[in-house]
Amino acid sequence: MPCCIPRSAMLFAVTALGMALCVPACNDTTLWIYMKEYCYPTFHNDISRLNESLHCNWTLTYRFYSRLTDCTIKVAKLSSCFWPNEHVDQFFMEVHRNLLAACSPQHLSLQDPPNAILAVLISMPMLLTTIMAALVVWCSKRSESAD
Repeated sequence: MPCCIPRSAMLFAVTALGMALCVPACNDTTLWIYMKEYCYPTFHNDISRLNESLHCNWTLTYRFYSRLTDCTIKVAKLSSCFWPNEHVDQFFMEVHRNLLAACSPQHLSLQDPPNAILAVLISMPMLLTTIMAALVVWCSKRSESAD
């Protein structure tokens, strides 16, 4: 018995395949040029208006950074690129390296919390696990005795 595919389903499949094949590829060069020529100068002008000692103050710079992010989203869309992508990541790394390098502490040393806090953080999950296991055993024994 031959397989019959409805004409409307076949037309839909061919149309969907044709649309998928017509999606333009990401133009990396255009994306990079747009980010460098449109997004970066605006961010640079905004951040330059601040005193350099305030560049790391997030409450003052988040609006500029948000505008930069929005700009990269728009130019990625114009360049037929997904956002985020590796080029956008490289662009943000370059922005940080050039304008916000002082905001990253060079010698950040991580430390354990004090022993009292550490003891609470370790003991609480252990205690809760023990209580939950006891509760499950108690409930199952109780239901068995009721039957």
